Amino acid sequence: MQRALDASVAGAQSADLSPEIIEAVKAGVIQNFEVAYEQSWKMMRRWLEGNPLAGDVSGASMRQVYRLAAKAGMIDLSPAHLEIVRAVLLRSVPGVPVYAVGSRATRRARKFSDLALVPEQALDWRILARLREAFVESDLSITVDVIDWTQAGPEFKKQAGQLTERVAGA
Repeated sequence: MQRALDASVAGAQSADLSPEIIEAVKAGVIQNFEVAYEQSWKMMRRWLEGNPLAGDVSGASMRQVYRLAAKAGMIDLSPAHLEIVRAVLLRSVPGVPVYAVGSRATRRARKFSDLALVPEQALDWRILARLREAFVESDLSITVDVIDWTQAGPEFKKQAGQLTERVAGA
């Protein structure tokens, strides 16, 4: 979502639009993001309710639904790719909880959608740089975007805080 916001603002600024129009564009991007996530978690809930092997979702929060969906194999990443991701994380940031957010965590990814990962704790910039480089050098056929939680905007944090699935860590 942050990239969509940044691209929208950059496009609006290059078109020399007023600050009010730029804010309206940003609000529209945020609203579209919120609607998409609301729909995706409801779709997951319906799928889980119809799949008795997935477990009981009655009364489950949004976060719990995402966790149950991941356990049921709904994270959009092949098992081989998930193992590569976990291996890189284990080598680079052992014991640090890392969460997937975005389209791959909600099974709405396209073939070349990136995987957005957010470590639960702040990482030294050198460790963050090495982690990002490890993903670039890995055998993954997709881009992995490691997001520094301390640098993420408040709207991203609000959305990601509700829509995460742990992929590695204690």
